[in-house]
Amino acid sequence: MGLLDSVIEAAKQQYQTTKRGFGLLASNPQQFAQEATARYFPTKEEEAQFAQAQAAGGDYMQTPYYQKIMDLSQFQGSIKPTGLLGDAFNIVKRDASDTFGAGAERIRYIEPKSGGSIEVLSKPDKTASVLSLEVPEAFRGKKIGESLQAKVLQDFPEMQGQVSSKAAAKTAYRLGRRPVGLPNASLDDVFKSIDENSSVNMVSPNMQKRFK
Repeated sequence: MGLLDSVIEAAKQQYQTTKRGFGLLASNPQQFAQEATARYFPTKEEEAQFAQAQAAGGDYMQTPYYQKIMDLSQFQGSIKPTGLLGDAFNIVKRDASDTFGAGAERIRYIEPKSGGSIEVLSKPDKTASVLSLEVPEAFRGKKIGESLQAKVLQDFPEMQGQVSSKAAAKTAYRLGRRPVGLPNASLDDVFKSIDENSSVNMVSPNMQKRFK
């Protein structure tokens, strides 16, 4: 099978998946939700496996987590293409009230081309906490992670999240996030906190006001 045939076959399969999804959504929404969750949303075990593969320098692109994120990105793109590093993100929401209280949602922003994503927990008070930020190694250094964070800050001006790497801390700092209670902290101060505590909660300027 040549390259063109492979592309055509992949497009056909994606079309059939999308078509079936819409049919099932109309006929049995509950089953659609169950199947969509199993197909597109990684479990905690799969997230841990992905992180372990990345840390070990393994082939994380073959893990179930990565495959589900890519499948979700393609499915979302076939329904609502949104194009990134501007507005090109696919956004998926799911209820989290069973774990975090009434009105809580887990929201994942996905950059379709790379599969990079950021997941946040949003609450009825309009605040957001970063749960995870993942950019495949092959796509790092292209400001995808920064763009994902910037989009969350745009949607949730009151944002916070633990930062454990100095590279991520630099990005968060550029976007105006600072350690809780230290709005005038320098980047060196942030690095020191990471060295001493392994991570630091960096919050947006609007979120900082909640801690006064």
